[in-house]
Amino acid sequence: MDNRYNPEHWKMGFFYVNPKDPLLVVPKLNGLGWTLNFGHKALWRYMLVLLVLLVTYVAVRYYAAF
Repeated sequence: MDNRYNPEHWKMGFFYVNPKDPLLVVPKLNGLGWTLNFGHKALWRYMLVLLVLLVTYVAVRYYAAF
């Protein structure tokens, strides 16, 4: 059995958390679609970059209106 289908790696049934899995994106537990590996260190860096870009975009759009 594939280690990705081990229930202890799935939090609340849909959050996949396995720091030992090298994949950033993995198939969902039910087989329909993909999900993120929240145990992967790179994912948190990507999410931080996206958050900074989003906040910057909103700030620029907000202050450009004045």
